[in-house]
Amino acid sequence: MRSKNKINMNLDFKDKVVIITGGGRGIGRAISVNYASSGAHVIVIDNNEEEGRKLAYEINNVGNSGEYINFDLSNTGRIDQLIRGLSEKHSGLDVLINNARSGDRTIPLEETYENIQLTAGVTLFSPMLLSQSFINCIDKTEIKKNRSIVNISSVAAGFAGSESLAYHTAKSGLEGMTRYLAKHGGEKGVRVNAIRPGFIVQDEYIDRYMHDNNTYYRKKAENAHPTGYVGTNNDVAMLALFLSNKASQFITGQIITVDGGLTIQDQWDLSNVSKL
Repeated sequence: MRSKNKINMNLDFKDKVVIITGGGRGIGRAISVNYASSGAHVIVIDNNEEEGRKLAYEINNVGNSGEYINFDLSNTGRIDQLIRGLSEKHSGLDVLINNARSGDRTIPLEETYENIQLTAGVTLFSPMLLSQSFINCIDKTEIKKNRSIVNISSVAAGFAGSESLAYHTAKSGLEGMTRYLAKHGGEKGVRVNAIRPGFIVQDEYIDRYMHDNNTYYRKKAENAHPTGYVGTNNDVAMLALFLSNKASQFITGQIITVDGGLTIQDQWDLSNVSKL
């Protein structure tokens, strides 16, 4: 397992305002900390008060400045007001990271309407409304070339796995939304891309993953990757920073997979990969 320490790519976000949904933990937290370390003013939108407050304290210590907003993204009727208010407060917004998700992992074909509604509301419908408001807040007289939206998708968007039906469907929709917004947001100087994370060990689970009692599972997972190792939160976070930086100014409408090569392989060959 590689180090979970942040990697400095010299991506400068000084004076940039970055919104990250679901930024209180996991991949969202890593993205928040890395943007703050790169000089951005980070706005974390999450409904976990404890995690959000802790993160706001941390990013104010490691970087430029940051704030936490406790907001339930399933309340889609208030999203436009939220984004317009933040745009006015900060005299414009530069980056939107749609990372939040909700809903439970369920037994296949036994998902309730309530779980479908919650999953779709936070994972797909709220990014639609957030992105639309983000783009519409841009005054045509103040169009900048490097505003960016990055959607955090999943390999579940292209493959059938163990997540819920609603989750697979929502992530597929998120990728369709990415292409649509890249076309129509381009007129206002907004690039839109998506990241498909694969096997990512969240920071909070690294100790358990590396435990001696987990050797068989860990070796099986690592052997399944051409790289020989699994992913970390920072693998996703650093790509998010790159995709919202001038270094990627000619990249838009793309779905980029971050999975160590796991999903490029022949599935039958992959099924025989465990030679421990």
